[in-house]
Amino acid sequence: MLNAPLIIITCTLVAASTLLSTHAVFANNDTVTAELQKQRQLYIQAQDARKKQNHQQYQQLKSQLTQYPLYPYLEYADLSKVIDQHTANKKAGKRTSKAALNKAKLEIDRFLNTQTSSYLGVRLLRKWLNYLAIFQNWQDYKRYYQPYVKKTELACYHLQALIKTNAPFPNREIQNIWLNKKSQPDECDPVFEQWQRKGYLTQDLLWERHRLAVNAKRYGLASYLLRKMNSSNQYLAELYTKIHKTPARIKSARELSAPPKNTNNSTRNKLINITYNGLYRYAYREPLAAFELYNKLNKSYQFASKDTRKFHSHVASRLLGKDDINGAVRILNQTPQGHEGKTVEKLLRKLLAKQQWADAHHWISKLPTENYQSDRWRYWKARAQEEIAKNDKTQQFTENTKTIFRELSASRSFHGFLSADRLNTDYQFVDKPSPVDLATIKNVRQFPGMIRAKELFSMNEMYLARNEWRYSVRNFSEKEFVAAGQLAHLWGWNRKAIEAMAGAAYWDDLTIRFPIVHDDIVHRKAEKNNISSSLIFSIARQESAWEFDAKSRTGARGLMQIMPATAKETAKKANIRYLKQKLFDPEYNITLGSYYISLLLKQHKNNRALAIASYNAGPHRVKQWLAKSESSLPIDVWIEIIPFKETRKYVQNVLAYEVVYNYRQGKESSLLTLAEAKAIL
Repeated sequence: MLNAPLIIITCTLVAASTLLSTHAVFANNDTVTAELQKQRQLYIQAQDARKKQNHQQYQQLKSQLTQYPLYPYLEYADLSKVIDQHTANKKAGKRTSKAALNKAKLEIDRFLNTQTSSYLGVRLLRKWLNYLAIFQNWQDYKRYYQPYVKKTELACYHLQALIKTNAPFPNREIQNIWLNKKSQPDECDPVFEQWQRKGYLTQDLLWERHRLAVNAKRYGLASYLLRKMNSSNQYLAELYTKIHKTPARIKSARELSAPPKNTNNSTRNKLINITYNGLYRYAYREPLAAFELYNKLNKSYQFASKDTRKFHSHVASRLLGKDDINGAVRILNQTPQGHEGKTVEKLLRKLLAKQQWADAHHWISKLPTENYQSDRWRYWKARAQEEIAKNDKTQQFTENTKTIFRELSASRSFHGFLSADRLNTDYQFVDKPSPVDLATIKNVRQFPGMIRAKELFSMNEMYLARNEWRYSVRNFSEKEFVAAGQLAHLWGWNRKAIEAMAGAAYWDDLTIRFPIVHDDIVHRKAEKNNISSSLIFSIARQESAWEFDAKSRTGARGLMQIMPATAKETAKKANIRYLKQKLFDPEYNITLGSYYISLLLKQHKNNRALAIASYNAGPHRVKQWLAKSESSLPIDVWIEIIPFKETRKYVQNVLAYEVVYNYRQGKESSLLTLAEAKAIL
């Protein structure tokens, strides 16, 4: 599919003009002046002097930095040290003069007042609250405490402070902390004990927390709670645990065949908890047997409709996992009051895999409204109608197939681009630069946290920069998020620019959302490896959103998120020296990432969908998925039925992003090449 060149040039020029005008307004403010560079060096020297405990030199350097954006970090370090020293003195039995304590409190007050709810302010407040709690200064603790510290132990100290200072007893607040699936910090024990002594801990609360603990497999906590129950509740709690651990027991649990006559509501609810949880867990291994038993017990327990719907959906999902489509359909047809979207979507992917188009069309209509109206399922509704019409020209549909594709083709999305391809029409990019509000930009730019975030970013102190940014934007309005995104884009902090536009739900500024970064490196590596530069851009955008030091939970690193083992193997094949520490270097990372994707493209005969899936999930998994396909599948079907949700979304995003990056570079674009579109997998 070809882009419209005039639209590309016009939108690109408008976007560039808007950003250039914004940049011009703030150019002087954002230029690294000689004075700022000098202060950076002094700051680095001051930090070094403090670490080396060269007090005189440190104070001399610090006095020259009072106007420097990162000066609060020096203040924080000093105040933190004061708190540590007072704590150490107390624990060692040394006396701290009242004057010294008052001086420390005044300095802490001043810092907290100027750094209210900021990253550094919250850090110091947490430390100060811990200090006040250790020395049981409950009056001050109550005065300083703020809920935004978000630490359970500090919240419990606050409750203790309320009790110690004769405030109204905080029953509800204590209950909310106590009623948790996991053990709470030891700091909470004193308030829990007082709460229990006042009689607020009921048998029903014990049951509810025991249930939460067992469901989370925290059996130690469950045993502790069990000992606090009365005998009748102990019996029921033990039964809950036994059936949770061994769900098949529910088949022979006579106690659960029917609730005894004259059972009170509390006991009846507990029996329902035990029975429903046991049946739900039993269904994991024996879905049909669990379904039959559910129907039998439902005559006695009369489970709520919402619980029945959830249970039916669970059973159907388990049957689909066993490839029992007919069984799942039978269960879903008996489900009251609609269906859960995830289960119907799972069924639909099974039907698409078998290319049962009429059945797929029927079940698309059964989706909840939100799912049904999505681009994804609107596309598949039209595709199903297209395939049905091939075999039955007389078939009439409530919606015209081409009308659905036409409506979808106006969307800048994977399914929108697919729809445009079905109609052989141009892609629609809806490229609208975000509105520039100079007053809001100026206001956001002057936030102290944003100033610090920018300075830390400039110094490559990424951990601190990200924290300052996070604390600064957490209460931003849509307008402020847009302004923050525009500023971050001007600074070259692309990930935060992208995140800010998402925070504002402003999706149409393609210049900011799809920045062309490290283009000299990308183009060189693309040419060397004979691959599209837009593919490299798209993978980096999806993987890291251009955060050079990104690191995943599994250990993938850098712009293109390469696993060290994969990087080592790729470096060997590319005859490049492997250096793990260089994986965060943009050029080194792009060099290995681009070479690796080129190998995957060769392996899959230039089919990008397969290569991209392999990049995300691993070549071995893609090989397994291809082998398991029961029949030859069109490529759009194969992508939709990828078993891993993450990989499915990844492939769709990267392919769509490549279209956008081609557009951003003024190139002709196609979501799928002719060979890919005709491929049968």
